[in-house]
Amino acid sequence: SRRVDVRVIAATARDLAADVRERRFREDLFYRLNVVAITLPALRERPEDLPALVRLLLNKHAARLRIAVPEIEPEALRAIIERDWPGNVRELENALERAMILATDGVVRAANLPAGGRLASRDNTTGSGEDGRTLKAHAEAAEAEAIRTALARAGGRRKDAARLLGISVRTLFYKLRDLGIEDG
Repeated sequence: SRRVDVRVIAATARDLAADVRERRFREDLFYRLNVVAITLPALRERPEDLPALVRLLLNKHAARLRIAVPEIEPEALRAIIERDWPGNVRELENALERAMILATDGVVRAANLPAGGRLASRDNTTGSGEDGRTLKAHAEAAEAEAIRTALARAGGRRKDAARLLGISVRTLFYKLRDLGIEDG
């Protein structure tokens, strides 16, 4: 018989100790998993980490998209720091990737961030659908804007625009057709 040594790394946003006490999580499994516990605070609890994290994510996406690392205007960085980020790093990463695609001059501006730069913060949340449009209509408008911007940055070359958007040329073709975008 062969012995296999396995290490398991698991993550959760739940309080498993409380779940064990309330019998919502198996106690034996909790003690098998809870050898080394690392508590990582939410982004809203560590705003001082955001400038370095933003720079890291901009570098990561620029390398993946094969574009120059954009600058970030102070107002955009301030908006990012003031936000709660309920989706934590994944939400921040998606917001920055979108902003990079929309940054036509290599500078991420507050206007390139979701909600036109008015990110919902602890003190300032904006309602959706104020203009009577559905969520689908808002999403299609944002998608069309991102596609037009990527095409402009790529000089009209679909292959390069698709790369900037992180989609295939075929997917871009279908989106151009479905959204009624004339690309030139």
